Amino acid sequence: MVTFVALRRLLDSSKLRFAAAALFLVAFLVVPYTREQALAIVPLREEPSPTAQPVDPFPSDYVGKYDHGHQMINDPYPDYETAQWKSISKAPYEACRGPHGGLLSRKDEDLMMSGYPRNTSNFPTPIFGSYEAWGLNQSLCADRYSRYGAYGFLQGNDSTRIQNWNDTFGSDQAAEIDWEGVDWSNLQDDCLQRNRKRYRMTETSGGRLVALYKSLDSDSQNSPMPVNGTGNIAQSRTAVVLRSWIGMKYTKNDLYHIRSMIMELSLFSGGEYEVILLIDCQDEELPAEKDSAAWEVFRQKHLPQELRGLAMFFNTKMLGDWYPDIDIHVAILQYFQPTQIFSQLHPQYDYVWQFEMDSRYTGHMYDLLHRATDFAKGQPRKYLWERNSHFYIPTVHGRWEEFIQKVDREMSGHDSVWGPVPVEGLNVEGNASMPPVAHPDDEPGTWGVGEEADLITWLPHFNPVDTEWPFRDRVFNFPQDQETPRWAAVVAMSRISSKLLGLLHKDKVQSGVGLASEMSPISWALYYGLKAVQIPHPIYHDFHWDPVELNLCANPGEPGKVNAGKDSIWSWGQRDDIILNSTFMFNSKFAEKLYRAWLGYDGAEEVSFYRPFFRNCNCIDYVQWETRNPPLCLPPIFLHPVKNLEPVKTKDF
Repeated sequence: MVTFVALRRLLDSSKLRFAAAALFLVAFLVVPYTREQALAIVPLREEPSPTAQPVDPFPSDYVGKYDHGHQMINDPYPDYETAQWKSISKAPYEACRGPHGGLLSRKDEDLMMSGYPRNTSNFPTPIFGSYEAWGLNQSLCADRYSRYGAYGFLQGNDSTRIQNWNDTFGSDQAAEIDWEGVDWSNLQDDCLQRNRKRYRMTETSGGRLVALYKSLDSDSQNSPMPVNGTGNIAQSRTAVVLRSWIGMKYTKNDLYHIRSMIMELSLFSGGEYEVILLIDCQDEELPAEKDSAAWEVFRQKHLPQELRGLAMFFNTKMLGDWYPDIDIHVAILQYFQPTQIFSQLHPQYDYVWQFEMDSRYTGHMYDLLHRATDFAKGQPRKYLWERNSHFYIPTVHGRWEEFIQKVDREMSGHDSVWGPVPVEGLNVEGNASMPPVAHPDDEPGTWGVGEEADLITWLPHFNPVDTEWPFRDRVFNFPQDQETPRWAAVVAMSRISSKLLGLLHKDKVQSGVGLASEMSPISWALYYGLKAVQIPHPIYHDFHWDPVELNLCANPGEPGKVNAGKDSIWSWGQRDDIILNSTFMFNSKFAEKLYRAWLGYDGAEEVSFYRPFFRNCNCIDYVQWETRNPPLCLPPIFLHPVKNLEPVKTKDF
């Protein structure tokens, strides 16, 4: 998508923009598929330009009131000592060692994320989604100190002391940690071993693979090892895969972000999650599988010390070794190939969350993923695909339960996705999930409730065939070619079950079939009748919108075909006024603008003095604002993309 965005921003004329977009689409149609990898369409590989870019105006609407005198620990974890939790766990929770060398405590003000009680009434309302619909905690906001202070965030006098303005919260313990020397891989392994009786373990659990070699394939078929005890079901484990690339320059902010994910998801949960860095080396030759000395040199060359044990590498040749019958391996078109292979080699993970390196979350990561998983598990299958195609707007659709009922009523008499959708070239027998009745109108809305989702995404799902979404025609080796049924879900960050990844892998090996990246997991869920859920997370906007007008723009189309036509919001250039100014999208500008203001970067060309927060401040930029006021404190917001992470902005996307 980055290539398209760059092209649009080079052109001011609407006619030129239209012509350029048309030429680009023609190029995609006429270039033979066998030459895909020669196309210069792989994003995220460019080095930043040394020329500083103009800064964005300070987003003054996002200065909310909060109680900066009452900082508190943000603790979203269950109470592991209660009888209720112990009744559903195979074994007790064991505290894990932290980067300071001692056992972690959830009462530790220095090593737990913290926040401030916030006043939600004077903060902008999300244009899409909500906190209430899926129980996401919005009672606390976080500034950059309370978000990253526990993970080595340095500011001012090289101190990580939490900035709460009255010097009563935390100490300098985090500042004394040698963060660059922390072995995160070892800490995660140790944490798992302490809690191993809680989980379904395999012979590869805790093992470390350096790269996705095809020669390891025969070693990955390990059945789960029995766990002592005969009581409750062993808890599932989830891999959190961060997708990086060779040559990436890891900023300090990248490191704070990665540390926060490891601490919040893995170490404080007792190994429920494990964070892995999966690195795309493209066409670069990699060391021999058993040449440990060469691999050590390679890791030292490309990674900071603290990340080396987390890394797993792959290149184009490896992907070709695994999938010889499809000659498309470039990331923008086959982003999930390495994820599929990773899952094959790591059967100990029941699910894989995949994140891109240019995403950020201002809340607590455990709360985000735990709430998303629980919400998806609770969703009924009846008219699920049709609900997933909407941007949820509470002021128009009502509470989530009312939205479910609204879609149910609208879908009566319309065709619905109900059970597996037949497709030529795949044999789904024995793996498909069949509905309990022939028609959704005859089902009370209980099927699927309590069922784990095989796919969880952060944006709506849609049928791209009749849209002008640029990747709609990227169909590889299916007998029906452009008649192949398919759906899409943009932004390739999602949770995918090992079952779904296994089916993607099996069909690519056996049939050599494929679809563009953002059509792959969702379409395989379609073919096999698996449960896929969109999370209605809060998405904010740089401008005010009338909700009714917004609904007409963001959710066009008749029931069952929302966003499935030419006027789809996903048609290229159709609704840039919405897409470019949202906090979560494939090419938003506002996500980075808000995050940089939160970090204390960038001056302001204009400041809204009419807001009460600025009446007593002759501020011309955000830095001056912070000399007299607390830093910007944001509620939990999932931001994407955020690419400029240095104090001086060097690249405009």
